Amino acid sequence: MSAGELLRQANQLKRSGRLDEAIALYHQVIDINPHFAWAYHGLGDALAKQGNLDEAVACYSEGLKIHPNSAWLYYSFGEALAELGDWEAAVEYLQKAVDLKPSYDRLHQRLSQAVSQKERLFGDKYISLLNDTDNGNWTIKDSKNNSRKSALFIDCGGYDGCSAIKFLMSHLNYDCVSFEPNPYLWDYYTDIPTKLIKKAVFTYDGIIEFTVDPVDADGSSLLPEKKIDFHGKVANEDCPVITVDCIDLSAFVSQVSKIYKKIILKLDVEGAEYDILEKMVQERTVRHIDKLYCEFHWHKVNIPKERHDKLISKLQEIIDIENWNGQDMSVHKKERGYQKIRNNILKSINFNKKQLAYE
Repeated sequence: MSAGELLRQANQLKRSGRLDEAIALYHQVIDINPHFAWAYHGLGDALAKQGNLDEAVACYSEGLKIHPNSAWLYYSFGEALAELGDWEAAVEYLQKAVDLKPSYDRLHQRLSQAVSQKERLFGDKYISLLNDTDNGNWTIKDSKNNSRKSALFIDCGGYDGCSAIKFLMSHLNYDCVSFEPNPYLWDYYTDIPTKLIKKAVFTYDGIIEFTVDPVDADGSSLLPEKKIDFHGKVANEDCPVITVDCIDLSAFVSQVSKIYKKIILKLDVEGAEYDILEKMVQERTVRHIDKLYCEFHWHKVNIPKERHDKLISKLQEIIDIENWNGQDMSVHKKERGYQKIRNNILKSINFNKKQLAYE
């Protein structure tokens, strides 16, 4: 059977979803004619459908060596790179596809989408947010300053600053940024060396409803189905609901990873962690995280155990995960003695951070 006939059969098998059989035939085609560019293209597509993206990229690359003017090879190459999270390279290859086939609207649309995604993940929008004085009175050094520290702690669900303090006690060399949307807690951040961003973290930039725990603020959540007051003293319908700004954490992490060599992420966001982390896994931005401290709330927000376990399994392939509890540094609605202890700890942290800056 000729290479052309085998290729036709392989393409049919690929379209019908019989990928293993298709891949075997594509290899036969290449054995017969190693200079058949469309065999590499078909093989790459089948591998990409199986999730073997690195192998798919290698096939497209081989195909382009043979047929360097194929818009569809460039298109498929760009799509695979996008799936791998390499949006900068994806834009480059999709642009080449458009240059070769400028009349195809489909290629223009995909390029436009890729450019938008590249800007979202690799732009400077969120880096400038670190120095925005409208979001707290403490700013991180300008990103162009060569003396910038190489490590960042991202505290999501900052509460009254307790986690930032607990972390900085043993990590003085880290910059710190805290996301806390609850306005009743912002005054606690006055002397804490963290950049307070008065927003919730979620999966997009915009506004969202935030249900506030009126008892101690600890159970406040973006998810209306969560039991807000854990002890049941106040029903959900009696809890205040406010509108807050939210930020795309996946994009934020991607952008700040350009200026920080090490990032530690802490998530205590009362159930929203599943949507957030699943998006970070999908977009591969989770690879920028060196360690994840997280309190998972699947049992409090009716997340199926299967979904929880699947997410944990994917995360553990990429990063270390540890539990986190910063409540020992919290002072919200506690006796004044706790505030005195925390003030002394803060004085020590601020003094030692200044000393470290002089070294």
